[in-house]
Amino acid sequence: MPYRSSRRLGGDEAVFSISNFGISNRVVFRNHLDHRRFVTTLAKLARQTTGLSIIAYVLTATSFNLVVHEHERDNLSKFMHKLSVSYAMYFQNKYQSTGKIFQGPFKDTVLDSDDEIMLEICRLHLLPDGFGFDPERYDWSSYGKYLNNRAPWLKKDFVIHYLKTNNIAYDLRYFTQFSTKST
Repeated sequence: MPYRSSRRLGGDEAVFSISNFGISNRVVFRNHLDHRRFVTTLAKLARQTTGLSIIAYVLTATSFNLVVHEHERDNLSKFMHKLSVSYAMYFQNKYQSTGKIFQGPFKDTVLDSDDEIMLEICRLHLLPDGFGFDPERYDWSSYGKYLNNRAPWLKKDFVIHYLKTNNIAYDLRYFTQFSTKST
């Protein structure tokens, strides 16, 4: 199961882009109940884990992607291990399967600047568009949660501070659209 010591630039705090895929890009989220189970587990672990916050997420049929702020060293590996094992056990039990469901250890990339963090958040939020879904209405992404001020377990203060806004829904929509034109 995914468990590793994450790279970082220094200090105990870092923001990471995290991803993992089904083995051979197999579908690991077969229906809305699977998606819901993963997001519910993600939210539960985020509330229970000190020293770590979820900034953004998106699920596709074959993968999950997160932006995570780790406040204290080594919380990320433990968090990801719990998340991956919990979902794998659910999946194996539900579908009577055995063995790994994810390709291996999660992939993590340190995001070095505020601009990199915001661009990664926008990239995640726009992933559903590539599969023919409206990103604002896609249930398995944090984008709609930001726009509708739902999911109190998400760490939204980074985005609010970055956008320097009182109207996060408008400014996040604007920033997301702008970032697609500038890349």
